[in-house]
Formats: sequence, C-alpha cells, structure tokens
Amino acid sequence: MPSNEVIARILSIVADEQGFLASILSAEADKAAASAAIITGLVFPEDEDPNVLLNKALAIEDAVVGVVGAVACKEIAIAAKVAAVLGNTIGPISLTVGPCIPGTTVLGSR
Repeated sequence: MPSNEVIARILSIVADEQGFLASILSAEADKAAASAAIITGLVFPEDEDPNVLLNKALAIEDAVVGVVGAVACKEIAIAAKVAAVLGNTIGPISLTVGPCIPGTTVLGSR
C-alpha cells in the first residue's frame, strides 16, 4: 500500500475530478432549464414552427442525457480508483443508467 502522502495526493486529485464533474453537471442543469423554458407555456413566436422549437428542446435533452450518463460512468471509475488506492475492492457494480460507451445515450435515439 502506498504511503499516506501518496494516498493524500491521489485523493486530492480525485477531489479535483469530483469538482470538475460537479461543474459539468451544473452546466447540464442550465441546459435542461433552457430546454424547459423553450416549451414552458407552449407559447410560440409567430415566426417559428412549434415543431422546430420542440425539436430544439429534445436535442438539448438528448445532449444532457448523454453527458449525465458519461458523468455516471466517470463516477464509477473514480470509485474504483479510490478503492484501489485504499486497498479495497469494489464488488460488482450494476449500472442502470446505460452503457458507458461514448456516443450513446441512456434513452437511445429519439
């Protein structure tokens, strides 16, 4: 097992990763709020087709789903790193948010 100094450094790096992931999720929340604002009240400008606006909202939601799925995969990777550093093993992990494959989404394509 590595020394306490090494463990502290690795855990510090993991904490930084967690902070970065929190920033990403915050940005995704802003996107989701913008998407909701597009369709809230369903009052559409006269110069824009409602289907275009709804498709924009769905595209934003699809992007948010993809990023949140990727963040979930990263969280599992971080947990594995921490467990390895501390000399523990992580049992089987059941990932219910979808596959950790870049370019896929949890809900699939719409």
